[in-house]
Amino acid sequence: MTKSDLDHCDPQLRLLLEDVHKSLKDAGEVDYHGKPIGCYVGTFGHERLEMSSKEPQPNGTQTALASSINLMLANGVSNEFNF
Repeated sequence: MTKSDLDHCDPQLRLLLEDVHKSLKDAGEVDYHGKPIGCYVGTFGHERLEMSSKEPQPNGTQTALASSINLMLANGVSNEFNF
């Protein structure tokens, strides 16, 4: 991702990408591009959506957007690292 993309992406995705990059680097993995590697990420997106739906003030589209982004974290990592 470019610096501009990282500045505008979801903070959770940015932190996750940094952690994955650091983990791969620390493990000495360099030949992972295009390999059939599974990517699994556990999030609390559903709980966040459920809690925000109980708020007395409606949050509009931000709630739906935030929950869908949480569900796409593994896809973002797989895409960025070409797994």
